[in-house]
Amino acid sequence: HRFEFLKKDGNNIFTRLETSPILNKEGNYDGAIAIVSDITNLVHSEFELLEVKEKFETISQQAFISIVILQDNRFKYFNDEFLRVIGFSREEIENWTSFEFLKIIHPDYKDFVKEQAIKKQRGDKDVINEYEFKGLKKSGEIYWAQLYSKTVNYEGSPADLIITLDITERKKAEEQLKLSEEKYRDIAELLPDTIYEADKNLNIVYVNSKGYQVFGYSPEDLESGLNIMELVVDEYKTKAMKKVRDIFNGEKTEPTEYLLKKKNGSEFYGRVHSRPIYKNGSIIGLRGTISDITEMENAKQKLKKSEERFRKLYTNIPGAMLLINQEKKIIDANGITCELTGYKKEELLGKKCDLVCSRIDGVCLLENPNNNEITSLDTYIKAKNGKIIPILKNIKKIEIDGKKFILENFQDITEKKIAEETLKKVNLLKTELMRRASHELKTPLVSIKGFTSLLLQKNENKFDEETISIIKEIEKGCERLQYLTNDILETSKLDSGNLKLRKTYENLTFLIRFVVNSFQGLAELRNIIINIDIEDDMTTYFEKERIYEVLGNLISNAIKYTPEGGRININSEVSDNFYIISIRDNGIGFTKEEKEKIFKQFGKIERYGQGWNLGIDGSGLGLYISKKIIEHHGGKIWMESKGRKKGSTFFFSLPITKRMSD
Repeated sequence: HRFEFLKKDGNNIFTRLETSPILNKEGNYDGAIAIVSDITNLVHSEFELLEVKEKFETISQQAFISIVILQDNRFKYFNDEFLRVIGFSREEIENWTSFEFLKIIHPDYKDFVKEQAIKKQRGDKDVINEYEFKGLKKSGEIYWAQLYSKTVNYEGSPADLIITLDITERKKAEEQLKLSEEKYRDIAELLPDTIYEADKNLNIVYVNSKGYQVFGYSPEDLESGLNIMELVVDEYKTKAMKKVRDIFNGEKTEPTEYLLKKKNGSEFYGRVHSRPIYKNGSIIGLRGTISDITEMENAKQKLKKSEERFRKLYTNIPGAMLLINQEKKIIDANGITCELTGYKKEELLGKKCDLVCSRIDGVCLLENPNNNEITSLDTYIKAKNGKIIPILKNIKKIEIDGKKFILENFQDITEKKIAEETLKKVNLLKTELMRRASHELKTPLVSIKGFTSLLLQKNENKFDEETISIIKEIEKGCERLQYLTNDILETSKLDSGNLKLRKTYENLTFLIRFVVNSFQGLAELRNIIINIDIEDDMTTYFEKERIYEVLGNLISNAIKYTPEGGRININSEVSDNFYIISIRDNGIGFTKEEKEKIFKQFGKIERYGQGWNLGIDGSGLGLYISKKIIEHHGGKIWMESKGRKKGSTFFFSLPITKRMSD
């Protein structure tokens, strides 16, 4: 039993009373022996221990770190923060069996943590008291923890006192920083400029591969020690050091140009842009870029000279000139512009360009960023007196002192327009004359041809061979003249614009094969092979008779102008919603001069007497008529040839038009 007594001096004393009974001979109780022990010090120690434990509990439960005591491979104590981090309840953990705590350790760290825990519970000395590991929450989520632990005595036996701090966010930040640094390095290696970092003593600690290439140094040079001032030419070092001091003083600086030197001693102009490197709020070095601007400096000088030449040219050029800014205002005009429009220069400057320039949608280069130049634009300009003057204009985007402008150069083409109008009237008159002449020729021509045939038919047995031959030549001449008059009439109709196409949906493939078959006999007579490699179905909208005429003309020409034993290839392709047909031969080809005239009226190339075994008949209007027919269909016709004896290829295109039902 324990008792508390009051001593004579007034202090309390704690005692432990132990009693034993005294029995007489008969075995009856006769009294007692009492032993009283002073246990005041022991009680005070117990009180102190209890107080310490209560303080530990209070601190532990209020801490933002996890505190655990591991003994016998089970958690004997754990605070609320530990429960919050791992997500298990107190009851669940209290029911864990030996080593079941390992299920909150990531597999990558389980063996290591288990080994350390066993050693510390035994009180071993060869342990690691601080380390990081990955843990697993009840939800399966992975988290990082910083662990501090040591062996302690807990309730009389060794135990492992463990304190852990959740460092997941720190780890994420470290990984992000690592990725950011790697990305920075990767980007730096890709950049076309030199990227550098230097410490506060201006010793270079990093430079990208471009820097090594530009300056000629090696990584070994960097390891040996390379100061950034070694890259600056002496007369620029004072300027460079002042810029460094400004940066270290926290001032914001702009890119600066210096004369720099390479390892081999050669010099170049560079633009340096630097910023301070901060760590924990203090500047620890510099980071920046170095751009080689030697070419830019040379370009500046060339641009300056070019602008001087431009100013002289602009002032003295014989044509009219206008310089227009981005706001579409006239900022300069030469003397010829003033003469042509009747305005004084000061009346034009600062005014909108539409004061004199006509508005044409899609032409203004200021409204079309993808177009930098327009040449030979046929338009007009307005004079001060209201007169409309036809001009031929060239427009170009230019740059002066880094600013963009429109330069317009134009010429008065009034006389040209008058000449064109006159020529147009003459052509109409010529077309009408040819039409009337052809009509007038057609009637007697039919009579001559008819009576010639009748004369030969009724008197063939009476005439000698020479007479018959002469009559047949007359008949052939009539046929040639009839072909010519038909072609002239056809040309007149095409030129007059009165041609009305009777379009239907037809298969161009079928028509090509049909035309080739009709000329197969002529090809075989000349021992010429025709190969066809075209689409199976090229149905589109065209007049079958007109396209038959074009195909017949091109194929017959290919046969006539290809020597015996030659080859003709007919191919097709689809491009930009057009069928493109090509007829290629290995015939005599065309010279540059011949190519310029073959699609013109009477543009026949004379082959007579040149030693070629060719068919040479024709009016010289066939290709001209074919060109007009194709253009009336919305297509184009052209020819390619590399020269004499190198063959030729004729192309024509027709737009692909599908039926509405398709």
